[in-house]
Amino acid sequence: MAAPYPHGAARRAGRHGTLLFGTGTAWLVTMYRFPGRGLLDRLLVLPLAMPTYIVAYCYVELLDFSGPVQRALRALFGWRTVKDYWFPDVRTLTGAILVLSAVLYPYVYLSARASFVQQSICVLEVARTLGRTSAGAFWSVALPLARPALAAGVALALMECLNDLGAVQYLGVSTLTVSIYATWLQRSSLAGAAQIALVALLFVLALLVAERAARGKSQFHHTTGRYRSIPFSDLEGWRGYAAAAACCLPVIAGFLAPFVVLLVQASAHMSDALASGFWRAIRNSVGIAALAAGTTVALGLGLAYARRLAPTAFVRSVVQAAGLGYAMPGTVLALGLIIPLAALDNHVDAALRSHFGISSGLLLSGSLFVIVLAYAIRFLAVSLGALEAGLERLSPNLDAVAFVARAHAAAGSGAGRRGATGVRRRHEGAARHAASAPVQLRDAGDARL
Repeated sequence: MAAPYPHGAARRAGRHGTLLFGTGTAWLVTMYRFPGRGLLDRLLVLPLAMPTYIVAYCYVELLDFSGPVQRALRALFGWRTVKDYWFPDVRTLTGAILVLSAVLYPYVYLSARASFVQQSICVLEVARTLGRTSAGAFWSVALPLARPALAAGVALALMECLNDLGAVQYLGVSTLTVSIYATWLQRSSLAGAAQIALVALLFVLALLVAERAARGKSQFHHTTGRYRSIPFSDLEGWRGYAAAAACCLPVIAGFLAPFVVLLVQASAHMSDALASGFWRAIRNSVGIAALAAGTTVALGLGLAYARRLAPTAFVRSVVQAAGLGYAMPGTVLALGLIIPLAALDNHVDAALRSHFGISSGLLLSGSLFVIVLAYAIRFLAVSLGALEAGLERLSPNLDAVAFVARAHAAAGSGAGRRGATGVRRRHEGAARHAASAPVQLRDAGDARL
């Protein structure tokens, strides 16, 4: 078996692809008004709804020798065999990087978009008065302010790459996850698979440390109440159409092209798609997604506030450890939960049978609890990354003001109650904007599993 990737160049290429697509499109739809901007703002998150292995299948179907693209080229130029022309092979490391970048860039887009929306136009206007151009204000002011959100989005995309199995396996790229499954299932070596899984977890720890180091000890927050949202600037003529084309490109690559392939394939099996079990599956999927999204955001909000209010070494370690589940393969996570929970259920059932003559069944491992718990563990890093980036935009002085205002409110002071209400609204606003990104990512994640 070939040595497992990722090579350093592959990781850098994937990181730069997601960072470029995600940050560039987020800045365009936040700052400028151009044709189709409102629609593209919603379409840019759609690639997350496509599982990476499905996108890989679709691109192989499109670009393979027997696919429509190469058939059209042979018909157009009169080529007969593969020796008559050169065409890039999608089943390579480069192809896997492009496929994963096209699907995973919304991780960076949503985090960057939420950060850009919370920025005030005041700081950008100050940069412009000091001689910065629009591009200069972006590079020197807006981008550093969004650095925590960008670091969180890139870390999520990298952990998703480490976790991916179906796409890289189908594209012929040997990764750590592929090696784990091959060692476990094909070679029947659970010990060897555990050793490779430990190496993968070390990669995850390195990513988390790198993400924290990218944030550093610097915090960017507003020190004035003169906050004004960023207004749109109109892009007219060819500039507007160029911005629309730049935002359309990742949507086409990550969603529209695979969707057309799936639509063509599904049209031949429409009767199977509309079977009675299909609608029940949709209802169950939406219900579980909503419940899991609420649970994940609630847990992330609690951990993010705990780290903000009590930034001790123990609390920081717990919060960082809570994000490790995102890089674990879903099947491994499910087995890791079902085995101990099933043992606990059997122990409780045996105790109830011996003492009361009743059976409790599988209360934990056989119910919705284990599914929601698995999703919460799997996607808690998504919630934590966006929420922490949003809360860091609030000045630490607001927490001190909240404690003082609460003390005055407890003493019956009307000014204290008004101050506590104002501080609470600032916290709720920041948390609400930051939570919108993990909710969308969490729901898209359900569709991907």
